[in-house]
Formats: sequence, structure tokens, C-alpha cells
Amino acid sequence: MGKAFSGILIGLIIVFAGMWLLGWNEGRAVKRERALNEGAGVVQSVDVNTIDPTHDGALIHLTGETTVSDSLYDSSWPVSVQALRLMRDVEMYQWRETSRSETRTRMGGGQETVTTYEYERVWSTSHEDSSNFHNPNGHQNPSFPVEAASFTSSDARLGAYRLDTRIIEQIGSSEPLTLDGDTQNALLNQSGRRATVSASELYLGSDPSTPEIGDTRISWRVVRPGTISVVAAQMGDGLGAFQTRNGSSILLVEDGTVGAAQMFEGAQAANRAMLWGLRVGGLFMLITGFGMLLHPLRVLADVVPPVGAVVGMGLGLISTLLGVVLGGLIIAIAWLAVRPLLSVGILAVVAGIAFLLWRTGRLRLKRKAATAAAQAGAVSAS
Repeated sequence: MGKAFSGILIGLIIVFAGMWLLGWNEGRAVKRERALNEGAGVVQSVDVNTIDPTHDGALIHLTGETTVSDSLYDSSWPVSVQALRLMRDVEMYQWRETSRSETRTRMGGGQETVTTYEYERVWSTSHEDSSNFHNPNGHQNPSFPVEAASFTSSDARLGAYRLDTRIIEQIGSSEPLTLDGDTQNALLNQSGRRATVSASELYLGSDPSTPEIGDTRISWRVVRPGTISVVAAQMGDGLGAFQTRNGSSILLVEDGTVGAAQMFEGAQAANRAMLWGLRVGGLFMLITGFGMLLHPLRVLADVVPPVGAVVGMGLGLISTLLGVVLGGLIIAIAWLAVRPLLSVGILAVVAGIAFLLWRTGRLRLKRKAATAAAQAGAVSAS
């Protein structure tokens, strides 16, 4: 009971955090949609090879081939390439802890949780902090001997326009860098004896076929010059983010030849995908938070396990209803001023979902109650 009541505070925090997330997400989505609509209405397609001073500060769309004249160098390793971007990827062989928890209801009320910890060796690009392991003895991980890094060209151009880091980092078509013979020899000379080099990677360790904890694999990827499409503000001979009337910024980059209308449609689709992803997360937080607020009632009912099961199902239904209804109201209010019809539609959908949940839960509760009564009768008879 003490743990259940202490969970009420955490439940309140989760509920308010879920409410804030839903409200912020809807406001963000509305603002982004308006900004993209504004941009789609004023964008102009221009010749990539000619800079027109009259377009300075305007939102333009251009498509063409990127070029670079200088090579990029890894600041820590003898690797160089003529490309828009050079990326160093690092993996280390290390211990990873996983856990499985099972919660059981005890006769007389209350619950107990049994957690099992397991350890496995894995290649990972992120450090597994073994000091936080439940059982760190024999599972220590060293720190990364080399960190991942990225290097971006400072002389990249798209036709007559300069490209800055923000645009280059949005180009998604990277490929593995093949290490030539001279580069492999230079890497071996710098790495020392415990190293193996191939055309695809540098291996820091005794034997790549039998890795040990702490062994490290280093490889490189590059973004080479190619065709891209950009929607951005013209800033002299460069390109930057376009500021809309509501304070949002627009800077769109796509690989290949893509029209302005198609780029804005893709940006709107990405905005909707983020909107729905955060909606689901916010609703889950509300349902979880309400579940924690009502959990003490479940613990009290667990004194008689069959009754506790029925009450637990009912409380789960109530938590879901509260989360869906409150979340739906927040979403509907956020869209009321922008799209009143959409807001009314959301309220109708929320009401329908709430009714279906209530009806389905009511039938399940009846069946559960009947089963619990039968079990109680069997116990009395014995």
C-alpha cells in the first residue's frame, strides 16, 4: 500500500506531462502546417547556375549537381576523401544488461516483483555503462577508445550557390568508404600491433574472428557529390532558412530531382507523422498516469484475489477512458481556432471510442465477475 500511494505523486506528474506534451505537439503541428502552407504559396523555382539579386531573402527552389574542390580529412586518422561529408563510425564489443520482471499478486493483498538480469556480449555504437549494472562484477566495460565524428566540406556548392553544414547534413545518401592500400598502411602504422585493417574497416583488437570485450571497429562513410533539390532562402550567394510570418523556419533538402510542390507535400507528411507519433505517446502517458492514480484501489481489492482481478480490469478500463477523453479534449481544443470542423470530428471520434471501450469493458467485467463468483463459490464449498 505504501508503494501504491507513493505512486500517486508519480502518476500526477505523468498525467500533467502527458497533457503538456499533447498541447505542445498540437500547437507545434498547427504552426508547422501554417508555415509550410505559407512557403508553398511564395516559393519560386530558379536557375541553379545563376544568382539573381532580386531574389535575395526570398524563398527559392533549385535543383542541380553539388560540387567540391578540396578533400576532407579525418582529424584523428589518416583518412581523406573528396566528398561533401565524411563520417567516422565506431563500434565497441561490450557487455549489455537486459532484465525481465514478473509481477505476482500475493494472497492477502499486495504484489511482488521478481526481476531476472541477463548479460550478453554485443557490438554497439553507444557505450553501455557497466557501473549501473545490477551485477557489474565480471561485466565491466571500458570507455570508448575512439569517438564517432563527422566532417563537412567548407567549399561545397550547388551550381552557383554555397552550401553550408545545415544543408549538407540533410543529404541522406551516404555510402561506405573503401580504404585504398596506402590508407590501410597508414592506419596500421598509426594503430600499432593490435590492429587489423581491411578495405572496409579498421579493427582494434587481437583477432576479428574472436572479439574480446573492448575490441573496437572503426569504419567511414561519405556523402559524395550528386543531384539534390533544395527549398531555402536566398542569402547573397548562399542558402539559409526562410523565416515565415509565424516565426517558423523552412529549409527543405531532398536527394535527386524533386519539384517544389512535391517537397512541400513531403514536409507536410513528415509533420503529420510526427504529430501522430507524439499523440500516441501523450495518450499512453495519460493512461499510465491515471492507472497509477487508481492503483491503490487495486491493491486494496487484492486482499481477495478473484475480486482484485475484477477491480483491476475495471480500473484499467477507467484509466483508458480518462486518458482517451482528456487527450481527445486537448487535441480538439488545439485545433478549434484553426479547423473547427476537424475539432468537432475529433470530439465525435473520441466519444465513439469512449463508448466502444465502455461497452466492451462492461461485457468483459460481467464475464470476469461471473468467473470470480464461481471461484469464490467453489472455495466456500470446499
